[in-house]
Amino acid sequence: MNIANIFDYRYYYKRYLPHIQPIDAIMFVTYSIKFEYPKQIYIDLKRRKEDFLKSLKNIQKEDRKEKIYNFNKIQFDITDNFLAKYK
Repeated sequence: MNIANIFDYRYYYKRYLPHIQPIDAIMFVTYSIKFEYPKQIYIDLKRRKEDFLKSLKNIQKEDRKEKIYNFNKIQFDITDNFLAKYK
């Protein structure tokens, strides 16, 4: 384990799903491309993004990176919380 030392490595952790990450193991991801958000979730995420992009115009360039990071984190949490309902 080399570059992984940078991160807080844990063999097992749980957020919304259990995860096991053995050191030096080969990992694979399975996903479905048939999933669609319910229309209201999609509309809400899209509206939030449009509002956010408008608000960026009023923010100084050097402050934008942090704002974009925080916005993306919130959008991810909304999506993740929605998906967690269907685990």
